[in-house]
Amino acid sequence: MKTIHETKRLCCLSVSRLVADMPDNVRGWEIDPLPLYGFVDFSGQLLQEIKHLRTLLSEHELDEIKQKTTKISWYFYHTERYYRDVPSFLHVTPTEVYFSGAVKPYKQANFRTVPVVFSEVINESQVFRKIDMARLGLPLANGLIKELEANSEETEHLWKRKDALDDVQSALTKADGAREPAHAKFSEYADALVAELCSLEKQLQQADLDRERLGKKLLYRVFGLCIGDWIYCNTGLKSKLQIERVDYYEGDLVLYGSNITQKGLVGKRQGSCHIKLVNKDEH
Repeated sequence: MKTIHETKRLCCLSVSRLVADMPDNVRGWEIDPLPLYGFVDFSGQLLQEIKHLRTLLSEHELDEIKQKTTKISWYFYHTERYYRDVPSFLHVTPTEVYFSGAVKPYKQANFRTVPVVFSEVINESQVFRKIDMARLGLPLANGLIKELEANSEETEHLWKRKDALDDVQSALTKADGAREPAHAKFSEYADALVAELCSLEKQLQQADLDRERLGKKLLYRVFGLCIGDWIYCNTGLKSKLQIERVDYYEGDLVLYGSNITQKGLVGKRQGSCHIKLVNKDEH
């Protein structure tokens, strides 16, 4: 008689090598072989741990979190012995989970499994969630919206400054080609211009990171949504998608992600959902 456990989600995950620093004074023959695959059951306590770590990601605005685990078994080629003392780690990102490990003599992880997306192992992640626009009236929402607006204005100012300096740099490049030889002060000014452009590039990159962080914070603390959630977007064009990225553009919080097909699967086509935060008439 065969017993089927409906609650179990057994996965056999392939393994790939990671770049890791080799310990000193170690010979090649002293390095243990990598496992062939990892075997894990995505149910029970492990599933609860993954859900908890995923919540911590949103609460602390992290991109990935790792913790030691014993919930995965590593299997090697039949010609090699089974290693019981392989340190193993569980990694959780906003959209997927994977495992890593370290074989002797490595101290840090030197191999990892393929990732598994949440929708394959967590049933709740396949439930569509609606966006409650009434929550935008909360004081916390108003504060975050003001921060996003300030970030948008700063970014626009930086771009204008960069565009103006790009024009100056183009003019200097043409003038430099017509001068023979180049004047010392001319070269100094050109070098200072390049340095300022590099500084502006870094400021723009930081502004983008800050905008993404604020968008995720508003998404979680106001709407209770995380990257990886499935949503039903009823603002503007109605759509169903899995949230993969958050941005802010012209008063809208924009959620980007893959459309969910009629069969309830994550599709290949990309979609977006616009949530109006600021009316243009207010500017």
